[in-house]
Amino acid sequence: MDSRQFRRLSEFYFFYFAVLGAFVPYRSRYFDGQGFDSFTIGLTASVISLTTIAAPYGWAAIADRFHAGHRVLLSGVIMSLIAVVIGLESRTAILMILAMAMYSLCWNAILPQAETLTLSLTEKGGGNYSRIRLWGSIGYMLAVVGVGYGVEWWGVKIVEPVVIAFMLVLLISAWVLPRSEQQERNMLRHDRLREHFWQRPVIIFLFATILVTISHAPYYTFFDLYMRKLGYTPSQSGWLITLGVIAEIGLFMIAQSIIQRWRFGLILHVALIICALRWIMLATLGDWLPVLLLVQVLHAVTFALMHTLAMHFVHNKFPPKQRGRAQAIYSALTYGVGGAAGNFIAGAIWDSGRGGAATFMMSGVVCALAFVIVYFLWRRGDSAAPKPPPVDPE
Repeated sequence: MDSRQFRRLSEFYFFYFAVLGAFVPYRSRYFDGQGFDSFTIGLTASVISLTTIAAPYGWAAIADRFHAGHRVLLSGVIMSLIAVVIGLESRTAILMILAMAMYSLCWNAILPQAETLTLSLTEKGGGNYSRIRLWGSIGYMLAVVGVGYGVEWWGVKIVEPVVIAFMLVLLISAWVLPRSEQQERNMLRHDRLREHFWQRPVIIFLFATILVTISHAPYYTFFDLYMRKLGYTPSQSGWLITLGVIAEIGLFMIAQSIIQRWRFGLILHVALIICALRWIMLATLGDWLPVLLLVQVLHAVTFALMHTLAMHFVHNKFPPKQRGRAQAIYSALTYGVGGAAGNFIAGAIWDSGRGGAATFMMSGVVCALAFVIVYFLWRRGDSAAPKPPPVDPE
């Protein structure tokens, strides 16, 4: 991979996640400022979660079928921009919900194609995926902090122009992304996605990553509220979240070396143990600042390392023609199903009056379950690429 490709991919990740950092944490506050009630805001979040389950695979199937990964990615950015402008300017609940649903449907076309492109180019050109992906974390962190100060100084209205500006730059970045070589149409007649998806190690790994995502849902939804319950100020909570992102960036810088040096199965086992310990410590010792700082540093392992493992696993287990759909299935199952299930369970526990300690203890138990499943079912060599099926003679 040459420096030009590295720079353009890094810029794309930076602005993609900058959009999320500027919008997602402040979305509810923005719509509240627009006069929408809590029910409408909650319904909007639910609709967005539902589209996350279905949309990625549909877009990826189109991209793989017509060899149109870049066109799907670019179309997703353009249509997301149009939809988000309509949604942010809406004054009626129905129009806002429909616009946000369209935004989410189109937004979910983008990342699986970008991940497939990045992994393809790094595989061919000797680049480092994690060194590119870390720029997404940097963009997210800077956007969250910057927009937070902007909201404090100028009010929540600042969210709209910042999000639109980031999306316009993202559109330019998507337009100039490098292209990957098109896959041959005659490759592997028997190369069906189902044959690769139903491999035992794929099922085990996907189930484990779904459980890890379920465990993270309370962190993304209730961490700030939990910190306030423990007596931390909003600014302290914000800096604790920032510490987690900084640790995540640091891990992305060395993730490739870790994966090359140690066995995949060993890294996976250790990461799952650390994930369980992180949430248990947060549930039981969250009021002790030194432990809380350690908990946030461990975000590097529970998110950044697990994400890098997942990207390499999916890329290794599926042939080139299927990688877009495979990435989409991973996204739909983990962030869609896992995220929705995690938020539902966490919300039910929190609303039952048991509070943050019980909620994050649930996260620890879920990660411990993932470790037990992997410990007893994972075998040496399960991360290796499968042998391709035979090709019919012409």
